[in-house]
Parts: sequence; structure tokens; C-alpha cells
Amino acid sequence: MPQSINLLAAKQPKLVRALRQELNLSKESFATEFAITSQQLINWWKNGYVTPSLLAILRIRSLLNESG
Repeated sequence: MPQSINLLAAKQPKLVRALRQELNLSKESFATEFAITSQQLINWWKNGYVTPSLLAILRIRSLLNESG
């Protein structure tokens, strides 16, 4: 697994919140970007049960690039 993905997995709970805040998105809006519910976002990503897929990571990157 590439180092950047390992880093994301290790810091995932804090990063999810920071990303949402940087993108100025609610939990619901952020979750919608990945076709999941806000509850899944909290249970899976923020609590570290599941690491975002490579496709989700690429979408996060795209969102951050779009936001400036």
C-alpha cells in the first residue's frame, strides 16, 4: 500500500473531520459525495473501521483541488 494511503489510514478519524471542514460540507453533504449515509461515514471512516477506498481517496483529492 502506498505511503500516502497508510498515512490516511493512521490519521483517518481526524482527517475526515478536517476534510469536511476545509470543504465546508456538512456530514450529510460529505457522505453524499461518496454515495454513503452520514451514519456510515461516522461508523466506517471516522471511527476507523474502514479505510476509504482508493476511488474515494481520489475523489477527496479532486474535491480539495476544486475547492482551491
